[in-house]
Amino acid sequence: MKVVILGSGSYSGTPKPLCNCENCSIARRNPAFRRTRFSLYIEEGKILVDPSPDLHYHLERLNKKVENVFITHAHFDHIFGVPDLQVYKKLIISSNTLGIKVAKELSRLAFGSEVPSGYEWRYEELQFWNEYSFDNFRVIHFPVIHSLEIAGGYLFEIKGRRIGVTGDTGPEDTVRITGASPPEAIQ
Repeated sequence: MKVVILGSGSYSGTPKPLCNCENCSIARRNPAFRRTRFSLYIEEGKILVDPSPDLHYHLERLNKKVENVFITHAHFDHIFGVPDLQVYKKLIISSNTLGIKVAKELSRLAFGSEVPSGYEWRYEELQFWNEYSFDNFRVIHFPVIHSLEIAGGYLFEIKGRRIGVTGDTGPEDTVRITGASPPEAIQ
């Protein structure tokens, strides 16, 4: 499974404007330490996780087809790149209820409708702990603790290999998150 980390910085990227902390100062002096906002690409499923506001830059450098977009949560640094997805005529955009609502609103602002004219975009609202099958991969959407009331991570399985992605949340005890154990499929 080939995973490309497109961005790994904070909500503002690194260096943050007007910040003089050690990390930002180093990043200003040495471009190797600059970081764009979080986003990643899984090549085997043509999967993009979290279309950040830096998406144009990410897609320009990646230069690969995206067919499936997964949004962990609706904070601007994980979703405001949705209008830049217009380079793809056919997409499936998946997230929880709030993520889908915000993605549709961004599309309406950018294109005047939820789907650009002549495009084939489909929005899939995912429920936590359900398993979903796509052409060549499976995914389980699971809840995570974050400052939004609805935020989630993903467990992707492609050709028998798995990767979990949580966006910018930290490790949490599953029982504390949901009050229940996860399905056997991800234990």
